[in-house]
Amino acid sequence: MHRASASWSFVFAAILGCGEESSVEPSGGSGGQNPGGEAPSGGSSSGGNSTGGNSAGGSSSGGEGGGGGGAPADARFRFIHLSPDGPAVDLCLVPAQGAPIGPLLENLSLEPGGLGYLGATSYLDVPAGGYQAVLLEAAGTDCDGPALPAQLDLQLEADSSTTVVAGGMVAGSVGEQALQLIRYSDDTAAITGKVRQRFINLLVGTPALSLGQNAGKNFVPLFTDVAYSQVGDAGGEPYLVTDPQSNIELSLRATGSTADLLTVGGIFIPANEVITSFAVGNLDQQPAPIKVLACLDTSGFCIEFPAD
Repeated sequence: MHRASASWSFVFAAILGCGEESSVEPSGGSGGQNPGGEAPSGGSSSGGNSTGGNSAGGSSSGGEGGGGGGAPADARFRFIHLSPDGPAVDLCLVPAQGAPIGPLLENLSLEPGGLGYLGATSYLDVPAGGYQAVLLEAAGTDCDGPALPAQLDLQLEADSSTTVVAGGMVAGSVGEQALQLIRYSDDTAAITGKVRQRFINLLVGTPALSLGQNAGKNFVPLFTDVAYSQVGDAGGEPYLVTDPQSNIELSLRATGSTADLLTVGGIFIPANEVITSFAVGNLDQQPAPIKVLACLDTSGFCIEFPAD
């Protein structure tokens, strides 16, 4: 078991505790809270400090026309790198017609050299519409390559929020735990006085995970039997609604096991937040140790536990 002590105080402006912030922040206005969908449809995601995003594309590529001939409606989109052995990457959004949007990090000057493991963009505004997302090595200035073997068809609806994750292993894995792009529909609407929490299993090497409070024989599950790349079920919903949390302990374990893979203590989660927590890394700790990457979805701010 890997035990860490940290403070999870999900505050817009600051990090508390021993976690390490992972962020790529574009210039632009603050991102709003636009309801998205629920469970994922496909393959895998890492977040960062965020005040929103500027436009990531042109005025018409793949967009839906606004009323009265105005600008096309936008969707909110973020990208997270959770492939433990993946190189620095970038992403292109290729519409059925018109010019590609991207490479996102290169063109928006978000992250020189590409997005590294556990890195993430904040939410970016892109024209709503249909795209093919293409994963690239962070080596070029256009969408012609060099491409990695991961692509994903996307339909970005107006006023929706979507996370695309690069997950799985570049080498040594096949099937669902090989390198892939995975889409998750986000619902960033907060509930006054409450916390909305979502859990996603992207830990390579384990078939299913449970996340709960306390450790050892005192373990109380919050999400159980969450298969790889899937969103935990909270009574038929992707988000678990709880009261604010103060000085609690969270543990991660394989479903059916009584051994904790990771325990993090001293956690504080204030009210009015929407949080997505990803189990990441490799079950055998190679090439990446087991961690939890927790993202504040209302802003895009993310923090990893334990920090390196």
